[in-house]
Amino acid sequence: LLFVYSEPGEKLPLSEYHDWYENEHIPLRMVIPDIHTGTRFKAADGQKPTWAATYDLASLDTLQLDAYKTLGRERSDREKDVLARMEYLERQIYKVHTPSPVTVSPDFKGYTIGDGMVLIAVNLEVSPEHEEDFNKWYDEEHIPMLSKVPGWLRSRRFVLADSGATGKLVGTEGFKTPPKYLALHEYASAAAF
Repeated sequence: LLFVYSEPGEKLPLSEYHDWYENEHIPLRMVIPDIHTGTRFKAADGQKPTWAATYDLASLDTLQLDAYKTLGRERSDREKDVLARMEYLERQIYKVHTPSPVTVSPDFKGYTIGDGMVLIAVNLEVSPEHEEDFNKWYDEEHIPMLSKVPGWLRSRRFVLADSGATGKLVGTEGFKTPPKYLALHEYASAAAF
């Protein structure tokens, strides 16, 4: 999983940011066979960064493919300009947490992402001596409990492989390495809450 946070900031108008993201950035990545999905989200809690994107990858090696690396080496003038003006861009790279069970609602099959879909991203750090108990609880109790909520679509768990950022969010101390664990919980709408 490639998980990206971004904040356009004052130097990059929102309309220009969205146009670049939707009409250049994502389409160039979606032609790489090992990038399966690209989905964008807006923070519902009013916190910054305001925007997030998830890209489902075939493996961690996807980001080492020449087709992917070429995107960085041969950026358009437009993309160079947009990235230079963007206030903040953070990339988090994750591998699937195994042996977490596959936890997908039957309602997920054929589900089309729409305006109402909600993604809950939960970053957690656990001391090494408690990881085994934590993972057992998360997989055997917590996710099964969440899956009973009407509108729940799926939960996925990941382990941090790499991270980094460019820029700095105004009013923050700057980039900090995210916690080891990431859980993504998807719901059909905010009504689930």
